[in-house]
Amino acid sequence: MNVAEVTLRNAVDGILVGRFGPTWHQDAAFRQQTLSADGLATLDKAMQKAGANALRDQVIAMLTFDFWSNLFRPEYGALWRTTVNIAFPHLKHGETRREIQNLVRPINAFRNRVAHDEPVLDMNVTDIHAKIVRLVELRCAETAAWMKHHSTLGAVVRSRPRTEMVRRQILLPQSWIRRSCRSSRKWSSTL
Repeated sequence: MNVAEVTLRNAVDGILVGRFGPTWHQDAAFRQQTLSADGLATLDKAMQKAGANALRDQVIAMLTFDFWSNLFRPEYGALWRTTVNIAFPHLKHGETRREIQNLVRPINAFRNRVAHDEPVLDMNVTDIHAKIVRLVELRCAETAAWMKHHSTLGAVVRSRPRTEMVRRQILLPQSWIRRSCRSSRKWSSTL
C-alpha cells in the first residue's frame, strides 16, 4: 500500500513540477484553473499543516492518497492528455488517465477502510493487490517486481478466517453464541 502511495505521488509531483514549476502548490494557474474547489481546499489544508514557509516536499507529505487519486478524475483530463505516459511510461498505446483512475479508485476505497479500521474481509484483497502491483508496474517494473517479491499477501489470505467462522464470531446474535458456549467452563459473562 505504501509503495503504491509513494509511487503515485511521485508520478504526479513530477508532472506538476514540469508543468507548473517546483512550487506548483503555490502556482496561481494550478490553484485557480486546474484544481477543483475540493482539491484546492485539500491542498490549502495540507499547506497549513506543513507550515507557513513549508517546502514542496513538506506539503506533499501532508497530502492524502485521496488528493493524488482524485487528480485522475475526468475533470482533470486536460492535465493528463499529454502527460499520463510520462508519469506512467509503461501504459500501453491508447491507454489514458482513465486506466489510472480505474486502478486508484478501488485502491483508495480499500486504503480508507483499512485506515478507519473498517472490515475488509468482504473485499477481494487479491484483486486490490493486483491493482496496486499494476499501478506500480505502470510507473516502474523493477519496483513492482521488488514489491511482489516481498509481499506477504498470499500467506495472509490463506490464513484469514473462513466465511462460516466469521459468521459465527461476528454476524450471529450474542444469544446464539451464549447458548452454544454454555457448556464451556471458560465462558465469560463479559461478552
